[in-house]
Formats: sequence, C-alpha cells, structure tokens
Amino acid sequence: MADSESNSQRHQQKGDLVIEVFKNLIEEYETDDELSSPTGIRSKPMSTKTIKSKKALLRKLETRLLPSLDQQIKSLPELSQSISDLHLDLILKSQSEFKNTLQEIGETKYWLCCRSCSPFESNDSGLQEIKSYRIYVLSCKIELDLMPTICQTFERYKELLEQRMIANSTGKSLPDQSYQKGSNRMEVVNLTSITSQEINATIELIQGSDFDNLQYRWPSRLSAIDSGLEEFLILIHEVENEPMDCPNSTQIDPSVKVAKSILVLIKLSRIFFQRISSVTSQINKEPHQQQQQQQQQQQQCFSNLSSAQLSTLGELPKDFTAILQDILQPLQNSPMTEEENVVNQLAINMDYFRVWSETWKSSFDISIHNLTQISESYQYLDCQCSRCSSVGQS
Repeated sequence: MADSESNSQRHQQKGDLVIEVFKNLIEEYETDDELSSPTGIRSKPMSTKTIKSKKALLRKLETRLLPSLDQQIKSLPELSQSISDLHLDLILKSQSEFKNTLQEIGETKYWLCCRSCSPFESNDSGLQEIKSYRIYVLSCKIELDLMPTICQTFERYKELLEQRMIANSTGKSLPDQSYQKGSNRMEVVNLTSITSQEINATIELIQGSDFDNLQYRWPSRLSAIDSGLEEFLILIHEVENEPMDCPNSTQIDPSVKVAKSILVLIKLSRIFFQRISSVTSQINKEPHQQQQQQQQQQQQCFSNLSSAQLSTLGELPKDFTAILQDILQPLQNSPMTEEENVVNQLAINMDYFRVWSETWKSSFDISIHNLTQISESYQYLDCQCSRCSSVGQS
C-alpha cells in the first residue's frame, strides 16, 4: 500500500515536472507581437570572412536546426498518447531536445542578425541570400510567426496534460471519448501540423527569391487594408445616419466627401496587392519545369535590388495602411464644436432672418415716422407776443 502511494506520488511529481517545463518554454519564447529593433546601417562593407560566416549560419538554420525542430514537433502527438511513466520520461527527453534546439536557433539568429538586420541598407545588392532586408524578414518570420505558433502548441499540450493528470489523481475518466479518438487529440494533431507547416514555410523563405521575401507579409497586410476599408464604410454610415437639425437640409458632411473619395483608392490598392500576392501561388500550380523557369525570372528581376529598395516594395502595404489610419483618425475625431454649431444654425436660418427683416422693415419705418410726429406734437413753444415776452423777462 505504501509502495503504491509512493509510486503514485512520484508519477504525479513527474507529471507536474512535464507541465512546468512546458510552462517555462512558453515563458521563455513567447513574444509580444513586436519585432526586435532592426540594426542600423553598416558603416563599412562586411569582410569576406563575415559573409562566409553568415552564409554558413543561414545554411545551419535551413538544413539542420529547423528540420530538427520539425521532427521534434511531429513526435509530440505520439508521445502524448499516454501519461504513463514511460511516456512522461519520453516527453521530458523531448522537452530537453526542444530547449536545446530553440536555444541554438535563437543564438544562430542573433549572430546572423548582428549588424546585418537593417531594411535600409543600400549597398548590399550583391550579398544575395544574406541581404540585410532578407535577414530582417527572416527575423520577422521567426519572432512573429514561428515562435508564437510553437508556444501555442506547447500551451495546448500543457493544458491537455493538466486535465489528464487531474483526472488520473482523482480517479475520474475524461468525459466523452478516449484521448485516442477524442476531439482533444484531433486538436493537438492539427495544431502540430500547423506548426510543422510554419517551420517549413520558414525554410522556404530562406530558399526563396527576393520577391518571395519582400511580399511574404503581404497577406496579413491585406487584412489590415480590409479593416481600414471597413472603418471608412462605418464612418460614412454613421455620419450619413446622424439626425439633421433641419429636415430639409441637403448639406453633405465634408468628412463623408473625403471618406468616399478614399474608398476608391483603398479598393484599387487592395486589388493591386492581391494580384501581386497571387503571383507566387499561381506559379506553384504550374508544372515543375515551368515553375522553375518563372522562379528564375523572378530572381533575375529582383536580385539586383538592395535592401533599401526591397524594403520600399515590401513595406508598401504597411505604409499604405498607416496612411489610411492617418486620414481616418481626424475624420473620426472631429466632432462639431459649439461655435461651429451656432454658425451652422445661423446658415440654416439665414433665409428666415432675411425674409423676416424684409417683411417688417416697412412696418418699422412707419412706426418710427408716426412716433416722431407724435413727439413733435407734444413739444411746447413759447409765445412770442410783447406781453408774454415782457413777463418772461421780469
């Protein structure tokens, strides 16, 4: 009995340790959706030795570290089928491998980005795959896409293990189906698949052309443009449906005129970026030989551009979205002041005042004339006869 309790306690401690390791991994690699600040422009060209070193680091990421991470991720569903001591030991071993691989990826990325992660470099058109803008994009991909996806996967596995350890300690079975056939297993398998796809997308970005790199974040930027379009439509709807002080007024709010003129630009820009973004997906559907030819044409078109030029093209959707917000904000935050309201009310009622004045002007003139006459009739005039004059003098 004592041995059974001791074994149960050790099993619980091991399960708690697995959960704690997942929690630590999440805390260490969880990002805040903000990219680390890019480096400044280099003061002098990189040496041949530095160029070779950075290319070797890039190959290390592409051929060893990221593929290893992919294999480790794919092993998680199988390892997590059970919470037996054996499986918990295997998960702990896998977690140790995760920690080492992620740490090595972080260090490799650090040295790869060191003095080489500026989107504004103008003298690196000949550096090919280690152009500063390409390194900057790769850093974005790892920090903003890959790591959050990995942490999300770890979080879900942690939650699942917590549920199963609690159920095991209380002697209660999990609700509904077993883990093998349940929705929880399907969820983690799907999440693992998404993470694997994200890892492979990172590898493809390293292998891709300059065009692939400059437009890799365009899909997310397109959703931001869609959001901007929706905000302008909401603004127009709200202003047009505000109650008018005068029901007969046909005046159009200036903000509506501005917003409607911007709508055309937003829609055209969205179509432009969608068409450009679809070029790569269309190429991928072509036969292999034709696909290679078109990819080579892309590389030739953009391979002679510097990081600064690639950045100008790559950040177009982001810059466009920022401009939309700059325009939208003053339109949204420009309520009518009391003074403006008085002026508008005067403008609306100006005809009334003019008609009122014209109607009553003649009446006022007649009234004033009559009042003058009445006043004059009451004026006292001194008698000018000799008698009255002498009396007045005495």
